[in-house]
Amino acid sequence: MTRISKLVPVLRVTNLLIDGIGATKETRTVHELHASDLTKQDPLFCPREMVLMRELGVSRPLSWMHYAHAMRMTWDQGHDMQWRINNEYLRDYMVGDWHCLRCDERLEWCTAPLDQGCIDPEGGYHGHHLWEYREPVFHHPSGFSGSLDGIVRFSKEKQRMLEVKIMAPEEFKGLKAPLAEHRVRTQLYLRMLAESEDVRTHMLDTSEAHVLYVSRAYGAKNELGKVSPFREYIVKRDDAQVERYVHMANAVSGDMPEGICSSALVGRAEKCPVAKPCWSGKHPAKVFWRGKK
Repeated sequence: MTRISKLVPVLRVTNLLIDGIGATKETRTVHELHASDLTKQDPLFCPREMVLMRELGVSRPLSWMHYAHAMRMTWDQGHDMQWRINNEYLRDYMVGDWHCLRCDERLEWCTAPLDQGCIDPEGGYHGHHLWEYREPVFHHPSGFSGSLDGIVRFSKEKQRMLEVKIMAPEEFKGLKAPLAEHRVRTQLYLRMLAESEDVRTHMLDTSEAHVLYVSRAYGAKNELGKVSPFREYIVKRDDAQVERYVHMANAVSGDMPEGICSSALVGRAEKCPVAKPCWSGKHPAKVFWRGKK
């Protein structure tokens, strides 16, 4: 005889959460080139891949698989901490654009504005503004862009770029210096700011930036012997270290560039969405961004 309990589905909040979280993340189009694209390590960026995808109308793959709700949770936790740093913890020092979520008013390039009263355009609200920080976006002449986690105003004369990284507690505990990928990306951002035609960059210190690591847990002892969830490092601008990334960005905006794979059989090529046309012989390279002939 079958037990009735086996016929009734078990009610689980976990199942509702997984269904509600989902895992599909919108990705940038192939017509957008971001500093993080150039510096990512897995997979390595290939200018030829992006140019072929543009020419052939191939879209970038989604960043998450549909079953990866754990990845979505990890990303959302980092996003939530970034929001708190911008809008609560460093609110009085954060320079950028501010958007009122109630009346849709926008103020550009300032610290958190003083509240002068908010009126809902439909007449349904009279009261305080609900200002939210917007990360400033800058562009480099070579064609790539970068959205900064924040600009911190230490004084009227000293405004510096801030990069925030959320880190698992086991990694955070052993951290002694910024991770190589974060250091290089920060240096690329600094070069982007220094060479940008955006007038806002004239108010920024582009010689160095701050990289702030935040533990997902309680924290660990710092160099002073005190437990803290924060570790901060100063990264100095070094244009020579990021020259290759500028070359790659320039290669994307010109004629068909060379690729980075030595053959169609290497692991990078096997995962490439345009590997077949890349090695078909129909798209010969005309730009040798690494200096080869």
